[in-house]
Amino acid sequence: MLKAEKEGGIGMTIRELLDAAGMDRTTVYYYEKEGLVHPARQTNGYRDYSQTDLTELQRIKLLRRLGVPLEEIRALQAGERQLSDTLTRRLAELECQQARTARDQDTCRAIRDAGVGYRELDPNRFAAPQPAPQPLSPREPEPFRDAPLPLWCPWRRYFARALDMAIWSLPFLAFVTLICHTNITRHGTLVSWMDLAASVLLTLALEPVCLHLWGATPGKMVFGLRVENADGTRLTWSQAMARTRRVLWEGTALYLPLVSLWRMYKSYQEYTDYRANGWDREEEYHYIVKPGHWRQNTGFVLGMIGCYGLSVVLVLMAGFVPHTGPLTAQQFADNYNFLARYNGDPAYLLQPDGSWAESDPYSYVVDFSGGPLPMTIETGADGFVESVTLREEWDRETFLAFWPEYDMQLVSIAFGAGEGGWWNNWGLLYSLPGRLEKQTAFEPFTLAWGKVRMECQVEMEGFLSGDPYLMVDETAPRSEGWFTFTIRGAE
Repeated sequence: MLKAEKEGGIGMTIRELLDAAGMDRTTVYYYEKEGLVHPARQTNGYRDYSQTDLTELQRIKLLRRLGVPLEEIRALQAGERQLSDTLTRRLAELECQQARTARDQDTCRAIRDAGVGYRELDPNRFAAPQPAPQPLSPREPEPFRDAPLPLWCPWRRYFARALDMAIWSLPFLAFVTLICHTNITRHGTLVSWMDLAASVLLTLALEPVCLHLWGATPGKMVFGLRVENADGTRLTWSQAMARTRRVLWEGTALYLPLVSLWRMYKSYQEYTDYRANGWDREEEYHYIVKPGHWRQNTGFVLGMIGCYGLSVVLVLMAGFVPHTGPLTAQQFADNYNFLARYNGDPAYLLQPDGSWAESDPYSYVVDFSGGPLPMTIETGADGFVESVTLREEWDRETFLAFWPEYDMQLVSIAFGAGEGGWWNNWGLLYSLPGRLEKQTAFEPFTLAWGKVRMECQVEMEGFLSGDPYLMVDETAPRSEGWFTFTIRGAE
């Protein structure tokens, strides 16, 4: 006995209704969305199907099997049409179909009896046959399904997830660049693996929240995709979490190289066969797909450009010095040491008085270049740095003298930050060093960059130039020279 027949008017569960009506869950919920059935709701929100609902579904099922359109059934329910009129029209359609079928049978029989091959078939002699319905093989009857299949959109789903992964990677990239100031060009491989792991973890944390609250992630929103329960409700957080775990493991293999390509290919095959993957099909989730539109592709391209552009900005900002505006000697030294660490592992660190200290007092430094260049830091009466000078001298005992372009770049960036605000960093890092790179090695020059003035003086005798280094000329009677590089602010 069905629950609907019990005392108290207790209705049927969805499972009991499906068994009694011989329908699948998707079709029942589809009819409800179309306004053809109206089940009551219990206090906990669950549907309470009655015998009336069952009878209504069986009526709809019968009429649909007879080929009556849903719009016609809706009009019958509303009393706008008479069933006899509807069936009269349908009978006329079926009679026409039957007549066409009979003609097609006669045509097929005539062609077969004529014994002609494909090349001998005269299309003017025989009418073009209509495809005949294929007989069904004996098998267990399947539940009646009338809900439309979702649109086939594997690439929209793939690119939606690609956009999501690009978005999820940004928080970790912001952490390693803005907080840790990691130079991506020096630690690219390690950061890439860490970024992949962080993106997977953020997907596991954020995607369930998006599916629970909105039914879609940012990428799915762009492409008009939405995931929901068969009854149209949002996934619970636990459902969304379980689905996300399965997608990451079964669908992408956690994005591990090669393995992920294989899993994505297998997922594509499964989706092609069933129009749904196991994580949706087994739980009877609905993947709602809006028709494709050029705006979706445009949104994806703009989204990826935005993510890439923001990534580039974050990578560039990782090298921004900590102090801008007027600098004390300590702040200038902090800027210089920050840049030295950002670009490598310096053996020496600059002190506020211009001297140098080993970065690790417990290590032994082997330096064939003679150590860091002597530096003079001049401050004004207000305690702010006014100029910085690098100096190096050479004599006959100098085996090789290298053009100190890198030292000049670090000094100019560290000092230039004092002549502007935070925005000045953009030009300091990527414009000022380029100006210095264009200078000829061991040739004097004078440069102006904004409020910064740079002057290089070189005098030498008895050296051979091998840009970017000098070698002692053994044939010269004497070998000596010096180099200075001074940078100062606006007068």
